[in-house]
Amino acid sequence: MPPPGYFIWANEPVPAANHTSSACYPSEFLKAYQSVSSSVAGSSVVPVMSPFVCPSNYCTMFAGENNYVACCPSGFQFHRPDTTIDPGRPGYGGTCYSDFTVSSTYTVTAYNVSGATNLAPWVASTSGAQAFAHPIDGFAPSAPSLGCPTPTPKLTLTQSTQTPTPTSASGSNGPSRAVIAGSAVGGLSGFAVLLTLTLVLLRYIRNQRKPPPLRIQHIDHDTSRSELGCTVMCEKEGNLVFSEMACTEKYGKCGGAGEVNGGWGPFEMSGDTVAELDGANEKQRNSKLEMISRLGK
Repeated sequence: MPPPGYFIWANEPVPAANHTSSACYPSEFLKAYQSVSSSVAGSSVVPVMSPFVCPSNYCTMFAGENNYVACCPSGFQFHRPDTTIDPGRPGYGGTCYSDFTVSSTYTVTAYNVSGATNLAPWVASTSGAQAFAHPIDGFAPSAPSLGCPTPTPKLTLTQSTQTPTPTSASGSNGPSRAVIAGSAVGGLSGFAVLLTLTLVLLRYIRNQRKPPPLRIQHIDHDTSRSELGCTVMCEKEGNLVFSEMACTEKYGKCGGAGEVNGGWGPFEMSGDTVAELDGANEKQRNSKLEMISRLGK
């Protein structure tokens, strides 16, 4: 700061008369900020911000009622005013400060009364030397918490040490059309071969399957049995008599033609003498015997 104060401020908005530095302060803050040279140290009129969130690289160093907060630059502490100026703004009039390390050299910008600047190194020769900064205070939209916000991790890029393989100018724009066409043809050929092998395998499996066994039902040639639902048809050829049975759904299958007496012809009736009937006359007995004799031939 210019004489007679000789204080070191971090980002002083008005370092000299008729000179304003807009770096590191919100535009709303600078519009209402006023510097007053009423004493050796001077003073200022600082606006209140609402709704207020600490700017980037600032930390919440004081919190009061009604979500009131006072923020200082990162690395600075906050000193409340010795006398409360505004009960609604208990941090108004306070100062942010940071201790210098003894024997350390710092680069500062010096101002004179007219506002001329000079960049010069400055050495902290004694202990207790401090840099000052203006706090920014206001009312937060929600309950505040003291401290600095957690920094967002940044993506860091590392340089690869692998030496790139030199390529020709013609190949710098990616694979050639011939390479792309060859890859496409090779892919289609492989797909066609795979499809052909699949079809051959399916046909081989289908041919290896055995057909289901035939179910054959034999019809017994027992002439003494008769089946319901069958239609008997008699056919005479020469002296042989055949009996043909029609299909019936009762037994699930249709049988073939059956032969009477197993294919040996009709039964021959016994030739024994038939007993005489009581009360029959001789003529009737003779006709019956003649009929029986004919049937037996």
